[in-house]
Amino acid sequence: MSYSPILSVLRPHQWLKNLLVFIPLLAAHKYDQLPRLYEAALAFLIFCLTASSVYVINDLIDAKEDGLHPRKKDRPFASGTLPRSTGHKMWMILLIVSGLLSFFFLNLNFTLCLFLYFLFTLAYTFKIKRIAVLDVLALSMFYTFRIIAGAAAVEVIPSFWLLTFSMFFFLSLATMKRFIEINSFKAAGKSGQITGKGYTCDDAGLLLNFGTAAGFLSIMVLALYIQDPHTISMYLAPHFIWLACPVLLFWILRVWFLANRGRVHEDPIVFALKDKVSLLLAIIVMGIFSLAKLWGKQ
Repeated sequence: MSYSPILSVLRPHQWLKNLLVFIPLLAAHKYDQLPRLYEAALAFLIFCLTASSVYVINDLIDAKEDGLHPRKKDRPFASGTLPRSTGHKMWMILLIVSGLLSFFFLNLNFTLCLFLYFLFTLAYTFKIKRIAVLDVLALSMFYTFRIIAGAAAVEVIPSFWLLTFSMFFFLSLATMKRFIEINSFKAAGKSGQITGKGYTCDDAGLLLNFGTAAGFLSIMVLALYIQDPHTISMYLAPHFIWLACPVLLFWILRVWFLANRGRVHEDPIVFALKDKVSLLLAIIVMGIFSLAKLWGKQ
């Protein structure tokens, strides 16, 4: 995918991950309320701007290390295509605009979530991403943080089940992200310590085991969610949700197989949002939840 240097730094293809802010709106069944849809859409825009500011900071800090990476060496700051002074102006403007939009158009809880997200990502950029295991836990929290912020934007309380499911589900995908990076490093003919990370090429097998186990746990959480009294009160036919379990299990196993075969070259969430099979399975899952919600409704 080819972008101009500035767009490349902003990474618009990564903005798809911010669609996670819509999940609390869908989970709370408030998707038919236009004011809430507006708030979720604005939260999505604000998260895109904030995330891009972090990407710029990350690229500025990692420019030297990226220059040694087989795939990241062509990034604008690593290759010298874009001056570092431009990068410093970019991240500050993006952060200021996102902060002002959040403060004036959304509530204080969302603004606080945004501020904490930014601080947490800075901690990840400067230190956490170099610590094995802790880095994938942090990455999974970034995904979950988007859900928490989305809930704050539309003023709903995310359920225990949603947060627990997301913790394990996104831990599986965060682990896959590191697994993909190690495979990319090995494919370039390199060995030993991964540049700028706390892993070696020998850790790929462990990450594969950890990631698939986390994915299986997320399916178990979904199965337990079906038996919760609150779930039973929200759906006319909650037993239909069981059908979503094998569909999601198939997706997790399929993506891990593709990653192990070197056919996933980017963030797993971004891959899923561009993969036709993943999109079809997502439609099936949404159809299953709609069936559980509306079955037998007069």
